[in-house]
Amino acid sequence: EEYLAHSLFIARNDPGRQFIYESLGENKSASILDIGCGPGIDILHFKELGFSNLSGTDPSSKLFNEVKSKINDVNLQIGEFEAIPFEDKSFDIATSRFAMHYTQNLDKAFIEVGRVLKDGGKIVFVVSYPFADSLEERDNDGDVIDSVFNKQVVVTFPLHKISDYFSETFLKLFSLEKIFEYTGHERDGYNDNIPNALCFVARKKQS
Repeated sequence: EEYLAHSLFIARNDPGRQFIYESLGENKSASILDIGCGPGIDILHFKELGFSNLSGTDPSSKLFNEVKSKINDVNLQIGEFEAIPFEDKSFDIATSRFAMHYTQNLDKAFIEVGRVLKDGGKIVFVVSYPFADSLEERDNDGDVIDSVFNKQVVVTFPLHKISDYFSETFLKLFSLEKIFEYTGHERDGYNDNIPNALCFVARKKQS
């Protein structure tokens, strides 16, 4: 609980989270799905902002209880980008922060996101910046090795390209509305002259 409270505090100064919060819009009745929600830091802040129709999905349920202890009616399901456990056209908005780049098949992930979004719904995503990732160490499989908070957490994920995100599949499904880049300081070895985070908003086309 102390970790969660601290995370909620620093979230207010995190450029990626601020991008997400400012991109949600003013319709407080909008249904929001947070993909890769982890302990639910963003879901809790969505609640603070006045949104009430909230859902989340993550491959691990270990931290779900942290969210459920604070929001009784949040709908949390175990799942991942390539297999989102919700019905077609269920949500107005899909959000995600530093989760999508762990996905091997981005096209499949975007198809799944498009499936659960209503027509005209939007995605608000923050991902690891491909150019910064290309400068990192790789493992024997060619995956990026990254660490944050002075190597307290070390992770690996596939190396993607910008064109993997804004692929032909993506452009068939969505209209890109906004892009924002920034340098996150939680990542070890960050360079203020090289963005390491990519944020974007896109809207689902009519099916």
